[in-house]
Amino acid sequence: MGAEADRRLLGCRIMNPTDVTKYLAVFHTYVEGFRYGNGQDVSHIDLKRDHSLRVLENTRHILAELNGDAAGAPDETASGASFKGLCCLAALFHDIGRFPQYLRYKTFNDRESEDHGLLGAQTLEREGFLGGLAEGDRTFVIDAVCFHNRITVPDALPEAVRFAVDIIRDADKLDILPVIINHCRRNEISPSPVTFYLKPHPSAYTEAVYRDVLAGRMARFDQMQWVNDFKLAMCGWVYDLNFPVTRRLICEQGHFEALFDMLPNGPEMQKLADRLAATLRR
Repeated sequence: MGAEADRRLLGCRIMNPTDVTKYLAVFHTYVEGFRYGNGQDVSHIDLKRDHSLRVLENTRHILAELNGDAAGAPDETASGASFKGLCCLAALFHDIGRFPQYLRYKTFNDRESEDHGLLGAQTLEREGFLGGLAEGDRTFVIDAVCFHNRITVPDALPEAVRFAVDIIRDADKLDILPVIINHCRRNEISPSPVTFYLKPHPSAYTEAVYRDVLAGRMARFDQMQWVNDFKLAMCGWVYDLNFPVTRRLICEQGHFEALFDMLPNGPEMQKLADRLAATLRR
């Protein structure tokens, strides 16, 4: 079922959104324990900390716009509790696995370490951050964190969890796009963990990555060699946006125009730009 379909079958008990505030202290205390080592290590931890906080704000923005939409999530579940609270809590903790990931492997590349969504779910279980929640609420958050980064979200997820995952995935993209764009503008010559140590080059890209994105498929990371491949993959995120508010914000903020400005010129890229622009307008 699509993310814009009717989402009224939300049969779980969910915390009040104001309760998210107390978990911010838990989050900051946990992250502070990873802020040591050299300046580069600390900056990488800060990158993911700040990203998590912005994804929380993006999630709140999307939820606010969906509030008046008959196809959006209701304010309350059948039990009378708030959907928004756990959705925001899952957004705050969506990348909690990044911190032990970097400590163990010095990379944010899942293929060279562990799946950070699964690692995040394990971290929440191990650290007991959600101990104050009812069992169903804990399961909701842990499942949303576990599956937020999958290429394909399992159809078997409960309706409410799937809806939360769709929101977090959109909120994630809204933040990652400008972060990557700004990073690429500043750093055009050196491999970086932000772009998974792919090779910078002004014009080189992988034809298979281009063909996948042009065909409406998500690009495969194992085919990527160049930073331009990663930019192309981000262009392909257009196909994976779930809500009109996200498409509107991406258009208003000019993210895809900025990406294409950093890709090589030519008829192939113009063909792709036209295809993606049509998708955004739908």
